Order: sequence, then C-alpha cells, then structure tokens
Amino acid sequence: MGVTHPHQDRSAISHQVEAYRQLENANEIAYQFVNQGLQVEVQRMN
Repeated sequence: MGVTHPHQDRSAISHQVEAYRQLENANEIAYQFVNQGLQVEVQRMN
C-alpha cells in the first residue's frame, strides 16, 4: 500500500458519514414503524 493522499482519506470519511446517515435514517424509520405497530396492538386490546 502506498501513501494515501489526504483527498482520498477525506473521500473515504465522507462515504462513511453518508453510510452512517443512511443507517440512522433506517433506524428512525424502523423505530417509527415499531411504535406504530405497538400503538395498533394497544388499541386492539382496549
């Protein structure tokens, strides 16, 4: 492996940040989905 250029490092970091944002977004959607499911269950029991 040669010496990596700072530009390449920054590009790799921005890719990681983007992947992390997408993961966070997916978690948020899953969380809302689960919350809605729980609310539906509670309403069904009442």
